[in-house]
Parts: sequence; C-alpha cells; structure tokens
Amino acid sequence: MLVLAFFASYTYTTRKPDFTELIFPTFLMILGFISIRHIPLAALTLIPFIAIALSRGSITDELSALSHCMGLSRFYKRWIGGGKQLGKGEYLLNWLMLLAIAIGLSAYYPSYHANDEDKANATLPVKAAEFVVNSGITGNMFNSYHFGGYLIYRLYPTQRVFIDGRADMYGDDFFKEYAKIISVRSGWGGTFDKYQIDYIITGRDEPLRQLLQTCGDFRLVYDDKYNSVLVRNAPRYADIIAKYGR
Repeated sequence: MLVLAFFASYTYTTRKPDFTELIFPTFLMILGFISIRHIPLAALTLIPFIAIALSRGSITDELSALSHCMGLSRFYKRWIGGGKQLGKGEYLLNWLMLLAIAIGLSAYYPSYHANDEDKANATLPVKAAEFVVNSGITGNMFNSYHFGGYLIYRLYPTQRVFIDGRADMYGDDFFKEYAKIISVRSGWGGTFDKYQIDYIITGRDEPLRQLLQTCGDFRLVYDDKYNSVLVRNAPRYADIIAKYGR
C-alpha cells in the first residue's frame, strides 16, 4: 500500500520529484522486496516522502474540493469542528468511558496472555534455549534455519549459531549444505561431519532429529511438544546425558 501511495502521490503532485526523491525511496523499496527485514526501514523512508508530495497540493486540493461538493466540510464544521466547548457532562462521560476501558483491559489482560509462553515456544525454541543455558551445553551448534535469529539473541556471544535468517550473508553453497543436512538428503552425513557438530537445536518433527537419535551418535536430552535438543554421545556430555538423557 505504501508503494502504491508513493507512486500515486508523486504522479499527481504539482511539482515532479527530483533525483533525491526518487533514488532513496526506490533503493529502499528494492531492499524491501528482496528481504522482509528491510520492510520496516523502507516504510520509514517512504512515509516522509509521501507526506512531502501530498503537501504540494494536487491530490489534497482535489480531495478538499470533493469533500466540499459532497457536503462533508459542512458536516464536519457542524458536528465535529464547530468549536463548541465541552461541558461538565461531556467531561464526565469521557472519564467514565476511559475508566470502563481501563477496567476491561485489566480484566482481559491475564487471560489474553495466559498462553503467551506456549505460543512463543511453538514458533521459537524458547524453552530449548533455556535448557542449553541452564545445563551448560557448549560446542559447535547445529540449528534449524528459522531458529537462528532467536538463538543469536538468547545465546550470543557464548554460543554461535550454525545458520540464521540472513541467507544472503551465508551464500548459496552453504545454504545448500544446510538444506542437505536438515532434510537428510543423499550425502548429508559427510557434510554434517565436516562441521564437527556437538549439539543440535531443532524442531521435534525434523527428519534429522529422528535419524540421529536412531543411529545412536546423538542422545536426546531435551524434548517438548515443539522442539528438541540433542548432544553428541561423547564423554564431554556424559554428565548431561546421565542426568537428562532419554
């Protein structure tokens, strides 16, 4: 919608845009179409330029004329913008409405947020990351692609993720290797061994989790209905496996 508003505002403005008004918004729009993380920056850039274009007239003048023809301006002046001062009754009503809204929100808040933790864990490995921190697991991590951003937030700088949402930074070759491992395609084992993975944070239903657990090279030490943590079946994790192993 902002892209359409940008082009519409500059199409009908009384003065055509200069080079600066075209190059910066266009550059940010392209970045927004390339990656979703650039969309907020593109939106923040487009809005001021749209406001500048609208301030130059044309569209705003036409809308003003249209509202006058339809009688909207007279309606506004009569019922909304007439300048009438609020009386005691209106003030009291406003405060009562505000109080009712505040009481309603206070009553609704606990039930609305009752399942927030479970909802968050359904999307992100909140509890799995907490387990990694509390149990003192360290080493080379392998993680699901869509977990990377949260795990950076939760574990950095103590632990480094295998991959995160910045696919363009990792490059096509590395992303293909990740895809081969996570979907256990032909030759995945050699690629997996190349990175000397010590533990894994992944979704509970991922094929990789099922296969590694079956092979016995890794042991399941944390599991909820959404996510799992597996550690290599090695002496360095013996205490963790003895305490949490499944």
